[in-house]
Amino acid sequence: MEVGGPDVDIGKYVLVHRRQPEGSWKVDMDIFDSSRPPGDPAGG
Repeated sequence: MEVGGPDVDIGKYVLVHRRQPEGSWKVDMDIFDSSRPPGDPAGG
């Protein structure tokens, strides 16, 4: 990876939305899990 270049990652994510009393939806929780092997900051 170049300094200042794009940092591309592939993985999985989950967003949990919660309905607010007035009927709108807001993100309540989120989590991301990288598919890169541990200790591989360049992604392969």
